[in-house]
Parts: sequence; C-alpha cells; structure tokens
Amino acid sequence: YVGLAVAPAGLTVSYDDLAISRSLSDWRVIASLLGIVALLGMIWYTRRRHPVVSFGLLWFCLTLLPVSNAVPTMQWMAERFLYLPLVGLATCAAGGLAAFHARLVTATDAGRLTQADARRRVGAVSVLVVAWFASLTAATCIRLPVWRNDMTLHERTFLDSRPSPKLMRNYAVALANRGGYEAAVPLFRHLL
Repeated sequence: YVGLAVAPAGLTVSYDDLAISRSLSDWRVIASLLGIVALLGMIWYTRRRHPVVSFGLLWFCLTLLPVSNAVPTMQWMAERFLYLPLVGLATCAAGGLAAFHARLVTATDAGRLTQADARRRVGAVSVLVVAWFASLTAATCIRLPVWRNDMTLHERTFLDSRPSPKLMRNYAVALANRGGYEAAVPLFRHLL
C-alpha cells in the first residue's frame, strides 16, 4: 500500500496473484515491519515540531490498519482501500511543504539565506512537486481507457494477471455479454 500510495504503478482490479507471505522470517514481512517501525518513528519524531505531518502519517497508518490483513479478509488488496489513507498522505505533504516554507522564511529573516537562494529552493521543490503530480496525472490518463466498460476492464485484467478461475470467469462472462461466444466458450470449457 505504501508503494501504491507514493508511486501507483501496476494498478489492477485483482491482486489475487499477489505473493502472500506465510512466515515471519520472509524478507517481505521483515521489510514491512521495518517500514511500520519507521513510520511510527516518524510520527513520534514529528509530533511536536510538525504536528500536521505527524497527524497525516498517523491518519495514513490508522486508516490502513483495518485492511492490512493482519486478520485475513476476503480481499488481499484493493486500490479503493487507499482512498481514505491518501487523505493522510496529502495532509502530511501539505504539512511538510508548510514547514519547508516556514524554515525558509526564518532563515531569510535571520540573514542566513538570501532572497534569491530562497526563491531557488522554492523553485526546485515546486518543480519536483509539479513533476510528481504530472506523472500521476499521466499514469491516470493512460489507465482510464481500461475502465471504459466491463469488457475492457476484464480483458486487461485477464491479460495482465496470472490466470485464475475468478479472472477467467469474469472475462468469459464479459465476452458472452458482448456476443463474443466463440471466444468465451473455450474459457468456460477450461473452467469446467
């Protein structure tokens, strides 16, 4: 979820082929636990100096907790589970940018930084933020045609994911509903 929240690549309707960790000694479990400890450390560290950042991170963690599969749920993962946690990340980013701005103003007022240097730093951060948002916008625009209708959605999911009975059934039903019986029959036979 953290990866999808920061850089949403490889979005899909079904995460059924997600490799599930079944041991506490699995490197993915250890990396996840280290990530959680790092997030909790950031929350603790920023709680007094940057409370908005701390609140945003805490919001992100708490709203992901019910869908974290510590207690297994029907669905391993779904992008819609990120809607609420992303509010926390947006709050965190806004708090971080506000803190950056306040630090620049303080440094400029104290004479440690010239106005020109402050403008350059603001410009560099602005370019990074705009580039990140532009890349997210481009990724969204590229992905939108997949969601045009059930047929395009199930076809792309079936072609991009490891074959599973659920994905095959969804694709076969979408084909049959569109009149593509010749293409749907082999899929239904395989399912039987």
